Amino acid sequence: MRIAGTVALKSALITGALCALLTSSLANAQQAPQVAKNVRLGGGLYEVVYSAADKAVFVTAAGSRGSGEGGHVIKLDPETLKVLKDVTMPERTFGIALNDKTQMLYTTNTIAGSLSVLDLSSGKVIKTLPLSDVAKAHAAGEKPAQPHAEGGKPDQPRPEGGKPTQPRQVAVDEASNTVYVTGVAKKGVIWVVDGSDNTLKNTIENVGAMTLGLAVDAPHQRLYAVNMGDNEIAVIDTASDKVIERFAAGGKKPMNVAVDVDTQRLFVANMGSNDVSVIDARSGKLIRTVATGEGALGVSFDPVGKRIYVANRGAGTVSVIDATSYELLAELETGTHPNTVAIDPATQRAYVTNKTARPKEGESAQDDNGDTVTLITP
Repeated sequence: MRIAGTVALKSALITGALCALLTSSLANAQQAPQVAKNVRLGGGLYEVVYSAADKAVFVTAAGSRGSGEGGHVIKLDPETLKVLKDVTMPERTFGIALNDKTQMLYTTNTIAGSLSVLDLSSGKVIKTLPLSDVAKAHAAGEKPAQPHAEGGKPDQPRPEGGKPTQPRQVAVDEASNTVYVTGVAKKGVIWVVDGSDNTLKNTIENVGAMTLGLAVDAPHQRLYAVNMGDNEIAVIDTASDKVIERFAAGGKKPMNVAVDVDTQRLFVANMGSNDVSVIDARSGKLIRTVATGEGALGVSFDPVGKRIYVANRGAGTVSVIDATSYELLAELETGTHPNTVAIDPATQRAYVTNKTARPKEGESAQDDNGDTVTLITP
């Protein structure tokens, strides 16, 4: 009886342990990030932002190449991804950022060299601000050489044969109502715009080679800029608008950066090395490198769920990484070319824009997995 009782007890313990393990596994599986919805919109989708005040998703659409048409800002329902509003913009729209306090939405018009301001309360564009020399010349009624448009040739030769400085990424510091825009060039710049009247307040020169992504740390008065050409991060003091430090990005061809303001860590998406680097923003030291899918491009941080989302353009996936353990939680197929990710911290939902593939000669232009928005649930 004693032996039988011992066997029965061991059996019960093993069964209990297996049940607990199974329950834990099921719970983890249920909590794993997953694609909940994917909707095709068309129109040359580019970037995405989430508005907590409006409880809506906004995406930019640049329109078709060579069409001569302006762009669009599309408002989506955050649960169904149904189109709620479609605002026609004066220029082709690429980058996007939002001041949720003032309800002003900003788009970079890369080809036109300008920044547009959309008042979400009225649904109207209240200003388009020329930033590049080309755009300023156009605004003054002059006819300068045009930018290289989607692989086209310039109308006139340029110094060193390069492109004019073109606006790419836009970021907002809501605390100071300041808008920052990167200007991509061999000697990159950052335009500083006063959000109270949407005028150009300053231009930060010589930020680095090919300045692309931006991240604002308002509590610490820091702005972090990615210099792809130098494989580095430039640190700007937002009180003085001065570059105060530079350090290695931790990977090859860095594209974009996100910041955890609580721990002052930077998450850098490196397209050339297919990874995301975690950097201590205070010391510039590399903490960890996490492999992602091919062509890491967009990166966002969920401060509530403590997760890093990386859009992998080449792989067609989004990597979801635990920001504490740096464990890869999921590699999710979202679309042809995942570009940017926006987070709703309240629900921990993530929204991804997927660009369409450029058709090869003789192939159909239709791409069912491109020009889509993907909803990822935690």
